[in-house]
Amino acid sequence: MDSNSPPRELLQGILDVAQDLNGAVRSDGTVVFVSSAMTTLIGWEPSDVVGITLFRFIAQEDHASVQSALTTVAAGTPIQLRCHIRDRRDQKRLAEVRARPLVPNEAVYAVFSARDTTDVELSERARAESEAGLRRLMDAAPDAMGALQGGKLPVAKPTAIK
Repeated sequence: MDSNSPPRELLQGILDVAQDLNGAVRSDGTVVFVSSAMTTLIGWEPSDVVGITLFRFIAQEDHASVQSALTTVAAGTPIQLRCHIRDRRDQKRLAEVRARPLVPNEAVYAVFSARDTTDVELSERARAESEAGLRRLMDAAPDAMGALQGGKLPVAKPTAIK
């Protein structure tokens, strides 16, 4: 590093506190680096992963799209994709991934950042299912539901009991 570059310890410290999984793979998918977020997000220690293929962690149905993305990055084009990764318990997690090429000393790497979006996806799916259920209920019994006014059900005015 030149004298204007930040010290390696500073860069490592930034990666250590990042909530997203950051790393680098060779064009063949071999993992050369992953940040410590690997442990938090999917349960694997970085030392368990470096040197093996990332396809070990990619769900089978996403292998083709990830291979295509690696080919695109190796050709010099950044990518974004969504794919399923498997955690240490073999559970699928949905990840949004951004990657770009990095070509130091004639070797081509894909540097990436991956964010686990499983919980967001599940909550959006639950919300959509709830809305669909409410629509079905309103369609089945519109009079029983009452008219919504400004997003709230109208409240009857209290009357004095005599």
